[in-house]
Amino acid sequence: MLNNYNYFITLAEELNISRAAEKLFISHQCLSKYLKNLEIEYQTPLLERAPKLKLTLAGEALLETFRKVQFLEQNLQSQLEDIKNAKRGVIRLGTTEGRYRILMPKLLAQYHKLYPDVDLDVRYATSGDLAESIRKNELDVVLLNRTFVDENEFEVKPLIDEKLYLIVSDNMLARYFPDQYPECKDRFLKEGVDLADFQDFPFVLNTRKFKWDTSVNFSLSRNKLLEIGGEQQVITLGERDECYIAKVGDPLIQYYGYKVIGVWNTQEEINANPHFSQDVPGGVRIADTNGDGQLTADDRVVLGNPYPDFTWGITNTFKYKDFDFSFLIQGVQGITVYNGDAYYNESKRYNRAYTENRWVSPEHPGNGMTPYENKGYNLSLTDYPLENASYACLRNVTVGYTLPKTLTRKWNITSLRFYLTGSNLLYIWSGDYRGINPESRMTTNQYASAMISGYQRGGFPLTSTISAGFDINF
Repeated sequence: MLNNYNYFITLAEELNISRAAEKLFISHQCLSKYLKNLEIEYQTPLLERAPKLKLTLAGEALLETFRKVQFLEQNLQSQLEDIKNAKRGVIRLGTTEGRYRILMPKLLAQYHKLYPDVDLDVRYATSGDLAESIRKNELDVVLLNRTFVDENEFEVKPLIDEKLYLIVSDNMLARYFPDQYPECKDRFLKEGVDLADFQDFPFVLNTRKFKWDTSVNFSLSRNKLLEIGGEQQVITLGERDECYIAKVGDPLIQYYGYKVIGVWNTQEEINANPHFSQDVPGGVRIADTNGDGQLTADDRVVLGNPYPDFTWGITNTFKYKDFDFSFLIQGVQGITVYNGDAYYNESKRYNRAYTENRWVSPEHPGNGMTPYENKGYNLSLTDYPLENASYACLRNVTVGYTLPKTLTRKWNITSLRFYLTGSNLLYIWSGDYRGINPESRMTTNQYASAMISGYQRGGFPLTSTISAGFDINF
């Protein structure tokens, strides 16, 4: 029925079968049969017949849908026509890295003005790899030195006559051409040079045999809540009633609760200071932040937020002859998590970070900051579970060896590389963190809310993996 949607659109506009049939160049009987089949198909009347033709609610809904289909088809036809006439599409362009950095910024700006609807997918690689890519039909156009392609194999169009300047001091010439200097200098200036003669020169740590690439990334993000539906603040609760506050003028999410200043040692100490009725020796001691001599909900304060100060990473890649070696180190600094495991005695019992130096008795108070399991006031409502989850991780290490092309050509193989790689081989985190995975977060149930972040519980430890393999290109 969708194939003839124009029949129904015309009929709905004319509201007269005879006029609509005449306009469509079909018979009255054919259009009536079409309408009947359409109503059978959708199992509902589309037109009221008496006292005169009128669209039903179902008919109006179908008319709106058919008009959308008509618009989409017309738009599709226009796009296909643009593609047919080369006004729309994608061109895959390859060039070397040097030409990419120098030429492409200006060329791209001019290109998009001339051909706004034709996307340009630009990739850069070595001249040899570009030539191989165009042979495999992975690129449409390449900009490279014409010596790398066979003009009988491809359509080659000269664009510019590039001049490459080699800058070498007289001392270096005398050192590496002792038998030809200074005559070689005049010859080079007149006739040019063959770069192969300079392969042993130490050109900025990137010689023919050795190459070292380093990339560093650093990012930070800050946010500020401007308004929240006319309210000044909204508090959202987690699974243990821990609080997350959204407050106008502050970051979107902040931890909110009581500050812990130690552990109660004796009942006498409790009685002599502001306390909650639930407080017992060995439980957490809450700060009277507003100084009114009693502990109430008014003593709750902002305890931090789940946003890092910054994230960073560094990648190093070394290549020497046919060997390659790379590693990636990544980290996060200044991030605070809410470790929900602090609530569960069965989890803390096997974690020395929660049991060492804990309060046992007034005679054995520990370090005065570690409570005896989960007793006394609910520590989930305090900053006790908040921990510094900063970390640095050796994400990846890879060692590889690529067989020489002189060998792979004999086997009709383009390239063959063997490699050994390891992931998460070294993980360093803050001494303040008591969990097993500082990256773990809960994101289900109430923690799927945009107003909660930074909570973890029962996270799985990170796994280290070592694998070996090979890459083969035919």
